[in-house]
Amino acid sequence: MKNLKSLLVALPFLITFIANAQDTYEWDEFGVGFEVASDFEVITNSSEEWELMSSDEAIFISVMPWSDPNVTLDDLEEATYWVAMDFVFGEDAEVDGDCGEVDDFDVCYVIGAVYDMDWDYYLVALMMDVGSDTNIQVAIAFNEGDEDEVVDMMNSFYAYD
Repeated sequence: MKNLKSLLVALPFLITFIANAQDTYEWDEFGVGFEVASDFEVITNSSEEWELMSSDEAIFISVMPWSDPNVTLDDLEEATYWVAMDFVFGEDAEVDGDCGEVDDFDVCYVIGAVYDMDWDYYLVALMMDVGSDTNIQVAIAFNEGDEDEVVDMMNSFYAYD
């Protein structure tokens, strides 16, 4: 059984140093950019979603715009939990999460072990840009041992005009 608590200790949103080659992707329609390792390949690039997969298929990331006029910063943590439950986890899933800031985004995320998929863990994050109407949903599926790369990806998000 996967040790979710150990993983959560390794995933706080701290500034990290990226040692390997990175590719930057910018989504002009929504004014958001992010970095992934250079071995990632784009699966989907549309006005509705970016999907990328690492060459070894150990990490999958999906980035989508989201909008809910009823969600404020005060509701972001609860909204993230319910989006994650609807998106990938069942009601009885062992999940945990936290909130923080990345660039101009207020971020809340939920992470849990996934036992019936091709990856060990799934992270779902909602990101609200405090300076605009840009709101992003990020979902990352990954395997044990890839936590540092996931932290690097989440820390790389930024908003631009």
